Amino acid sequence: MAASLRLGESRIPNLCRRAKITQAELARRLGIPRQTLYKVNKRIRDLSLEQAINAAYILDCKVEDLHVIVHGTRTE
Repeated sequence: MAASLRLGESRIPNLCRRAKITQAELARRLGIPRQTLYKVNKRIRDLSLEQAINAAYILDCKVEDLHVIVHGTRTE
């Protein structure tokens, strides 16, 4: 069995509150619709790497802080 990682719950709403910006403002600054950010928060969609890096910069955090990271194992 090999170790695997996957994205869990979004921390973006809490990070926005901490940074004192709305999620709508974050979406605007990322150049994405607010509905897309909603889908990211619900784990329906993922940010691109570029969007995740920009979001982390805007929210003054690391990319890995945007979501809970779930550790597990998978069989090959």
